[in-house]
Amino acid sequence: MGEVGIYVPSAIENLFLPTFLLEIAGLDPSKNAVVLLVAQLYNAFFGPFVGHFSDKTRTRWGRRKPFYAGACIPCALSWFALWNNPGNYLMAYYLVVLILFDTFHSTMAVSYTSLTPEISKDYNQRTQLTVYRFGMAMSGTVIYTFFHSFLIEAFEDDNGDPDPEKGYLLSGGIMAVIIIITSAIFIVGVPNGKLPKKKKKKDEMAALEMFWSTVKSAVKIRSFIALSLVYLIGWSAVCFCQANLVLWVKYSLNLEKYLSFFLLSVQLFSVIGFPLWGFLSRKLEKKTCYFIGNAMFIPILVCMFFLPETTHVYTLCFVGAVAGTLISMLFVIPWSMVPDVIDETELVLGERRDGIFYSTFIVFTKLGSASSLFLSSFALGQAGYDSPVHGAPSEDPDDESEAQPDSVILMLRLLIAIIPACLLCGACFAMLFYNIDRKRHAEIMAVVDVERERKTTLLRQTKIALGEDPDLSSDDENDNGREKGEEERRIEEEEEEWDGVGVHQDIYGGSLRAVSARRDSFRASFNEEIYTGGPVYNA
Repeated sequence: MGEVGIYVPSAIENLFLPTFLLEIAGLDPSKNAVVLLVAQLYNAFFGPFVGHFSDKTRTRWGRRKPFYAGACIPCALSWFALWNNPGNYLMAYYLVVLILFDTFHSTMAVSYTSLTPEISKDYNQRTQLTVYRFGMAMSGTVIYTFFHSFLIEAFEDDNGDPDPEKGYLLSGGIMAVIIIITSAIFIVGVPNGKLPKKKKKKDEMAALEMFWSTVKSAVKIRSFIALSLVYLIGWSAVCFCQANLVLWVKYSLNLEKYLSFFLLSVQLFSVIGFPLWGFLSRKLEKKTCYFIGNAMFIPILVCMFFLPETTHVYTLCFVGAVAGTLISMLFVIPWSMVPDVIDETELVLGERRDGIFYSTFIVFTKLGSASSLFLSSFALGQAGYDSPVHGAPSEDPDDESEAQPDSVILMLRLLIAIIPACLLCGACFAMLFYNIDRKRHAEIMAVVDVERERKTTLLRQTKIALGEDPDLSSDDENDNGREKGEEERRIEEEEEEWDGVGVHQDIYGGSLRAVSARRDSFRASFNEEIYTGGPVYNA
């Protein structure tokens, strides 16, 4: 249910916000492009900081939920304000409101998605969890997209003409309530996740240095770079389709009155596609599934470019159904790979940084949205798009859509079909360099488990040497009001250091030094294979 409050608003925003700003609010295409670009770029670089600070947070409710709970109500209010037309100062109003919404929405999204590897450690279970998440998200999107399309067509003004502005505002209010309700269900019903041992933060500068150190280390890992490019390019392709879908149906096909049915076919078969791709990923490698899906999706996009204005509604819905089944693959496969990459980076970095890595993918989501929305609005403006708010009505009284130049019609076909197809080809090329399969992941986890056991054993030895209960966690000790002395704090900090400095302190009269040296030597060999993509060092 938590996925509904996160994904559905994002889907509605990508599908309908560009059209709302252009045709309902009457924002000029060039100003619309600037608003969408600035807001998304700001939010893109906000997400990693949420992930970093949530990684460092320790509360009785876990690391992620406090961020999620604090952002849900402001997110709902800013979402409602986004669909209001102030009449004046349009560019400033929508820029501020969109930044506010995307900030709170990104906080919720990073906090929510970062729980995935904390809930399950199993390779296949994570894929199933991703399937369930996006299955619920797409189910909610199917229902609400159809409902939203119905609302914007349901109202008329005093002259009997369609008044979609009222429908947009009412839909925004209903979605705001849904965000709050689904957030409450998530907060109450989902476990907090297992907390890693809390580390002592010496100062804010050290925390910031750790953040950038994590990022710099991650970009050296082949699988992380490959998957990042796959997701960024693939998501950009989806965003180009979403941003121009409504205008393409309206102007290129002249089938605006069937828009709700077309969207229903796309979203409904996307839901069907999630368990399908989940099943295939259990039988085949995830990488193979990605290639199979794109081999079918790219020809469908090319066919969409050539659909004539006389296209029958049944043909349109069939194309939408096939495309929806294949779009789900672009969500399930890359997102199910993220926990596997995090496991690999845990060995390299020595600790889990789930929040930072998930927030990095949120960044790619925002960058893909920003680039596609900006380029789409800019390209339409250059092609001569004329907003019906300021333009003249169609000369044909039987034509339900306003007239647009042929150059705009051609541009919409390029934006909805050819450009996404080219981007998916690039995503497939990037996927060639992704090198984690079932066998490799099992080997990685075997090594990581040894590292975790070693750390646990050393911690127990420290507690025994200090006369403490080795089965009592430090969090339990703090809850009981016990304060550690400076010497104990120093030992614990040195115990938790994984960067090859603290572990070499002579804590146990040389025994730790020998263990640390062997471990660092092993990690050096393993890391060399990680960076080059070669076979995993056999433990």
